[in-house]
Amino acid sequence: MICGLAVHGHAKEALDRFWKLEKEQIVPNDITFVGVLSACCHAGLLSVGRKIFHLMKRVYGIEPKIEHYGCMVDLLGRGGELLEAEELIKGMAWKADVVILGALLGSCKNHGNIEIAERVVKEILVLEPHNHGFMLCCPTCMQRQGGGRMF
Repeated sequence: MICGLAVHGHAKEALDRFWKLEKEQIVPNDITFVGVLSACCHAGLLSVGRKIFHLMKRVYGIEPKIEHYGCMVDLLGRGGELLEAEELIKGMAWKADVVILGALLGSCKNHGNIEIAERVVKEILVLEPHNHGFMLCCPTCMQRQGGGRMF
């Protein structure tokens, strides 16, 4: 139910259901947290998302999966917390995939952060050296590197 509400843009209702579960001492699972974090992301609720991410780990003992990290990177990125998003990626137990890195790269474009974008692009090139489609997302990075040269 929470995931469905989140996907369809009903963040407030999704969060209300989550807080109701918590009040009734019903233990949420990892899928519930994906839905709630997604709702926070789409509604721009950065502080609530941070709180829920920490609740998930500290109160419920649920280790974040790549989907949780993806939601948090997107949430932090949309909120302009690009350095925090980059640090979160670095702290993951496994290597970030192109989807998570792409979310951060898109946020770098939206917020004009060329320095982090350059680092992200380098990581993407390591993962997928022949996929240059993501470079369209960051033309300012290429301009900074000298008229469109690859970096």
